[in-house]
Amino acid sequence: MANIKSAKKRIKQSIKRSNIKKKKRSILRTKIKALNLSIENKKSEEAKKLFLDLEPVLAKSVNTGLYKKNRVSRTLSRLSNKIKTIK
Repeated sequence: MANIKSAKKRIKQSIKRSNIKKKKRSILRTKIKALNLSIENKKSEEAKKLFLDLEPVLAKSVNTGLYKKNRVSRTLSRLSNKIKTIK
């Protein structure tokens, strides 16, 4: 355990930030799983709606440092290709 006051504060801050990131990441994963489930069930209208809700949230996650830009773009690309194949 740290002895210096600023080090103790940094530990508290990092724990708080990691909990926030875990919560946001969990929400995103849940949305992605819901989208994949609607794709598997061949519900194109529902999948398109979920994708439109998910896209800006994923894009904002890059700015907050939750995911890297390439990962988000790869995920969106794969999901949009899956949606196109539903027809």
